[in-house]
Formats: sequence, structure tokens, C-alpha cells
Amino acid sequence: MRVWRPRAGRWGLILIVMLAFAAEASAQIKQERKLPQLAGYNLLPAMTVPDPFITTYIRSATGFGVALDITIPVYDRDGNVVDTLDGDLAFLLLGFEYQQALTRWLSLRLGVEGLARVGVNAESVLAQGISAVRAFDLGATIRLWHNRNAILSLVGSVRNSRLIGVDIIGFVQKVIKDDGIADKSDLLRKQSALSYSGGVRFGLGLGKGFGLTLLAEGGSAESIAVEGGREGTYTFAGTVSFDINAVMPLPVGLLFGYTQSNFPVSGDDIAKSVRTWVAKVAYTGREEFSVGAEFNFFQAPLVRSPDTLEAASAFLTLRYFF
Repeated sequence: MRVWRPRAGRWGLILIVMLAFAAEASAQIKQERKLPQLAGYNLLPAMTVPDPFITTYIRSATGFGVALDITIPVYDRDGNVVDTLDGDLAFLLLGFEYQQALTRWLSLRLGVEGLARVGVNAESVLAQGISAVRAFDLGATIRLWHNRNAILSLVGSVRNSRLIGVDIIGFVQKVIKDDGIADKSDLLRKQSALSYSGGVRFGLGLGKGFGLTLLAEGGSAESIAVEGGREGTYTFAGTVSFDINAVMPLPVGLLFGYTQSNFPVSGDDIAKSVRTWVAKVAYTGREEFSVGAEFNFFQAPLVRSPDTLEAASAFLTLRYFF
């Protein structure tokens, strides 16, 4: 059975349809130009923990990360460890997302993301290669219940990812196993993966500038590490935010959060079961946009090593509501 895989042209058509709905939706929805609020206070958005609101916005994210002291074992043709390589990895990320509120209870969103990974020394280039992942994401949010203090929404999305990379160790291991070079293209990996997910998101205003966001999602994803493989996925996350401007004239918001997922959104070729701690500082002095610096710390078991990957990243995020 042929599986539908969105291509670039189809994503463009989807975006055009969403923009066409925008004109009609603007006549139906008199949306206030301000950050989402609960209990009369701003609820800060985070890139890693999406919020449950039906809003129209454009979001961009630019950032970088680094993982230090990664130890990768080198195997012989019989599967025995003959050596290890130590090195560091650098990550670069660019992301863009557009969400359109079509009615008071329904919104659609389209996102694109690019992630590049490269070793910062010869050992890490040899151990992990050089790779890039690009992904398109199409999703919907349906509001189930909403009052002044809380909101509950149902969400769903489909994500198409493509990995392009140079796997030096994997190529060498295959040459040793096959007693020669059987296919030179094995040095360059190209693989696509399709994933589906759905779940619920909840927001609660705690008063005095405090807010809480929770989400629980599950789905199914194709493996990038194992061609033809597929596994079930889950994600649990939560944030607590505080708008200092609610108690004193200082337009600064703070956010802290945690995410647990068994399948990284960038693919499972390096690590799995990712735990992420999130911190964010944002400017809250304007009603129509949110800008801030978001910091993440990751922990995840490595696929090719018994060690745990520890990485840190920093992002500049901008979300404009209209």
C-alpha cells in the first residue's frame, strides 16, 4: 500500500489554502491583539511546550546547541568493541511556524524546521558524521472547553522528516562486513520518515501572574536509524510561567518547564528517550508580540553507546500575534 508523503509542492498548496481562509476568518473572529491570557494575566508561550490556544500568529526560532564529551564505540566485523572515539557535537536550528485561527474553536498550523549537526573536532566528525534534518509539520488545534481561568484543547499533527548525512563509521563498518565496497552511496545517507501524533493540551491561570501549561501526546513514527522501522511515541510536558509585570512595572516574564519523550522530533539516529529542562526569559511589554531567549538542557541515552548524551541549547524566539 502506498503511503501518502507530503511533498514541497503540496505543503505550498496547503499554506495557500490556509491563507485563503484567513480573510474569511478575520471577519468571523474579532481577536484581540495581545498575548494569550488566563485569569487576566499573560500566559507565556514556549517553543518546546506548545500552548493550547486558538490564535493567529507567526513564530520564528533561531538557535544553537552543543553536546560535550560524547564517547562512541568502534566495532569490528564480529560486533566486538575495538576502540572508542571521544568528541563534541554542535547543533544549529532554524524554525518557522504559522498558525491561523479559522473559527473560535479551530486553528490550523504549518511549520518548517531545519537542524544541522556537525562535529567540532576530527573525532566527533568521524564518530557521528555530518548530517542535516529538515521537517515539515501540519497540525490542528480544536478547543474543547474554555473559561476565564482555564482552557482544554485537542491537537493532532503529521510530520514529514528527511535526513541527509555522511555516516563515516557506518560506511567503514559495512565495508569491513562485506569485505569490500559494495555500494559507494552508503557513505551518504538519505532517508525520510513520517510520523503522526495527537493528544490534549491544557492551560490554567493561577492568578497573580502565574500560569500553568500541560500536554500529553502519543502517536507513531518511522525510524530514521532503522529503515522500515516504526514505533509508538509519547510526549509529556509542562511549564510554569510568571509575568513580573503583574505585580510590578517590569515587563519581563519567566518560564520553567520539563519535557519527557521517547522519540526525538529530529529523529532517532543519535539518541532516544529525551528528557528536557526548559527555561525562558521574555519581554512582555507589548501586547501583540512575544520575544525571548529560551534555554534547554537535554539528557538522552545514545544509540551507539552505553553513555548518556548531555546537551545544552539556546534559542531566540519571536511570536507575533495578529
